[in-house]
Amino acid sequence: MFGQLVLIKALCSVEILVSTALFARGLKKRRFWWLSLIAVSIAMACWAIFIKPIPGEGIWVSLSGGMLMFLPLWLFSVIGLFFAFYASPYEIIMIAIAGYTTQKIGSLVETFVALINPKELGFIMQENIRFLPILVLVISDAVTYTICSIIFAKRLRKTISSGKPKPARFALVVAATFANLLFGLMYTSGIEAGSSAVDPTSPVLIVGYLQNFLCCVLILCVLSGFFSTDAAEKELEQSKMVYAISRANYKNEKAVSEIINKKVHDLKHRVLEIAQNNHVDFTDIDEVVNIYDSSIHTNSEALDIVIQQKQLICQTQQIQLDMMCNAEKLSFMKNTDIFVLFGNLFDNAIQALCKLEDTNRRILNVRIYEKAGMLIIGFENEYDGEVLLEHGEYKTTKSNKENHGYGIRSIKEIVEKYQGGIQITSDDHVFKTAISFVLH
Repeated sequence: MFGQLVLIKALCSVEILVSTALFARGLKKRRFWWLSLIAVSIAMACWAIFIKPIPGEGIWVSLSGGMLMFLPLWLFSVIGLFFAFYASPYEIIMIAIAGYTTQKIGSLVETFVALINPKELGFIMQENIRFLPILVLVISDAVTYTICSIIFAKRLRKTISSGKPKPARFALVVAATFANLLFGLMYTSGIEAGSSAVDPTSPVLIVGYLQNFLCCVLILCVLSGFFSTDAAEKELEQSKMVYAISRANYKNEKAVSEIINKKVHDLKHRVLEIAQNNHVDFTDIDEVVNIYDSSIHTNSEALDIVIQQKQLICQTQQIQLDMMCNAEKLSFMKNTDIFVLFGNLFDNAIQALCKLEDTNRRILNVRIYEKAGMLIIGFENEYDGEVLLEHGEYKTTKSNKENHGYGIRSIKEIVEKYQGGIQITSDDHVFKTAISFVLH
């Protein structure tokens, strides 16, 4: 019986080490991290061999024995993480809790499997150590740990490493973990104390196992941020920052545009005067000046500034700009929103066109017109390669996806802000964006 207990404790120690390691992946290791692993393994082995159950009977004896079974293992994992990795105490405790909770889920899964045939598959019904219960435990753990690693591990690392610790969440998780541990021990200890021969298939006992299992899954969900708004808050904050930058850019570009237009206007007349007086052909110079000359008038000051910017880029990138724009009906939209909306629409199209090797295909069609009480905005351009589509939405193809993708998002946010509709299609290497607003 003592040998069986030592084996169970040894297996439990290995489970804790493996499950904790799954969540610690990605942390920066210390130079002698392996020494920490060895020390923790030795400590766990000594605990498994030399720490014996508390003698006696009753619920409090069973409860104390259960605490003595689990708390040292958890503390060993915390100490091991601290000396093996560069991580904050907050990160270490959260990872240790996730490791313990995953180990507990694996143990409960093994219990559920053993309930199929307790005498053959369960440790609790064995007087001697047998191979089959160990095999069931190893397979149950392997499946459970793999699933938990896929669903929770990556999210947990991202949650605890992005931003400041959340005291409320930290307190909730720690309290829920220990409450779940105590409830599980009290529940099973109470049943065992009330009966000398506990039936492992008892409905009351199975309900307790299920409750414990669901609580463990819930703890992992909270740890991993499944019910957190942190990501949404961060995304909103970044979108606001991008919008604020765009607003500042609009003001700057407006001021610069006014200065350039005035200087270019004066320069154009000066060049014409010199050419007429000296009979010199200044056609090339005139063409360059015309690039900067604001000859586009769409009835929207903000849109004129955007087009003036993008015309220069199109000229240098050999992109033919074909526009038919009457933005008079855009007056319901703030100038900043017009600047951000069309700036992103132009940028996305120009980025795709610049990748075309055949410059004859570099044509950007832009249309703004009124039809049947609707204001229609259309952008059309060719592209090469693949368009990234996820969950029915077009995503950025830029390598740094953490800091990009806000262009497409900003377009959609502005369209939604003015209760418009947007349709993006990509057929036969032609990318089309159609935006519509109801005119009141």
